[in-house]
Formats: sequence, structure tokens, C-alpha cells
Amino acid sequence: MQLGELQSQISRFEARGARVVALSVDPAKDSRSMIRRLGLTFDVVSDADQRVMDAYRVRNPDTGELALHAVYIVDKDLDIFYRKVASRRPLAQELLDAIDYFEGTWPLDDTRLARGEIPVAFPRNYFQALIEISTNAELPGNVSAEALQPTMAHIRAGESDDAVVAFRTYMRSVEGLTEGDAERTAAWLAKTLTIRSPAALDAGRDLNSQLMALRSGDKDDAELEAIRSQLDATRTLIRSNAGEWQLNRARVVLRTYRELALAAAGG
Repeated sequence: MQLGELQSQISRFEARGARVVALSVDPAKDSRSMIRRLGLTFDVVSDADQRVMDAYRVRNPDTGELALHAVYIVDKDLDIFYRKVASRRPLAQELLDAIDYFEGTWPLDDTRLARGEIPVAFPRNYFQALIEISTNAELPGNVSAEALQPTMAHIRAGESDDAVVAFRTYMRSVEGLTEGDAERTAAWLAKTLTIRSPAALDAGRDLNSQLMALRSGDKDDAELEAIRSQLDATRTLIRSNAGEWQLNRARVVLRTYRELALAAAGG
């Protein structure tokens, strides 16, 4: 997890009575400048002797002095109810969903998208991501493409925390930012940074129109069968080109910056 993204959502953890603690193998003195730069308000604890890392068996086999990306959520009895050890850092929304699910309050309202029995952050798959990017990717008039250039430069350079800080700072300065503006800004970023093929955007728009056609109005069996056949073909096309179209990266960019922008729009 990127600490800057976690900090941007810290009030939502606190509202749930959750305490956030980050563990680093760096000595405490080496983390202080990073804490100041990112404006972290949660605890960052040093595991310089690597005892905690070894106790949880998360030592990185490729670079022995570092840990794998690992997140644990424990309840008041110190029992672990969520664990993720993987190359991809989970986003704050995934952890918030896991907490709400454990507490029996997920989803929080009936307007949320159905995301199955396992709580995950939106978008759940390539299809949801591509639909949002292809149908919702015009930058709002009150958001400046020029002002987003520093964020994009950091993302391209792999400087994730700096990108989060730059994006959060700018989003908070946008007057009249709505949730719709936030979603469109994130979709624009994902499209601009990752989608190079017009065919990908066409596939996303086709998928959206086919789903809308399937859900709207009365249709006879032949019409329904024709739409389902089109849907299957479009889904196969998207799956087959997911790597070339960078859909995994597009999905991560969309998810990360959508959550950040929504937090800014919510005040």
C-alpha cells in the first residue's frame, strides 16, 4: 500500500474506530523525512531488526533485506480477519470494505454496485474499468489538464506517493468539485496514462451499449440471444487484448485516483 494514498483516506479509518500502523524495516530516523513529506498522521513503526517481518514470514525472497507487500487487519481480540500478501499493494478502499464486511455493515447502503460476496474496491474487473474509462473520460471543465501534469509525471516515473500528494493537493483546490467530476477526472487520467489503442475504447463503449440493450425494454428470445452473443464476443475480445491494452494498469490507476478524487469531492 502506498502511504500517501492511505493517508488520504485516514479519516474514514478513524470513523470506523480503526487504528492504522505502518511497519518499516528502515531505522526510525530514516523515516522521519518521509513522514513529514507525506504529512502522515498515523504511526510508522521501525522493524530494523526485522523480527516482525520474520515472525509473519513476509521476507522478500528476491531482496532478503526487504519485506513483501503485506497488510493484516486484526480485531479487538488480536485475531486476524484480513490478510493480503502480494506484489500488488491493496488500496484503502479494499481495506475499508474488509472492515465493513467484518463488522456486518457492508455494503453501507443499497446504492453501491453489487460486488459479490467478497468485498473488493471498484472496479472489480477489466470490464467495469473499461466501461468507465471509455464512457466517462472527458475532463470536467473545472479541472485543468495542465494542472494534472505534475501528477502524471510522477505516475510515469513510478513515484506513487509523490503522485498521490500532487493529485490530492490539486483536487482539494478545485472549486465546486462534485462526485461526477471526481469520477470523470480519474477516468481521464486512466485513459490518458494507459489506453493507447482506440480499439480498447471502442470495445468498452460496445460493451456498455450491449449491457444497456440487454437491460432495457421487452425483447423476444431471438433479440436477447443476439445481444448475448454480441456480449460474449466483446468480452472475449477484451480478455484477449487485456495485456496489450494495459487494462490491469488502467484499472489500478482508475481505482486509485477515483477514490482520491471522491475523497476530495466529499470534503
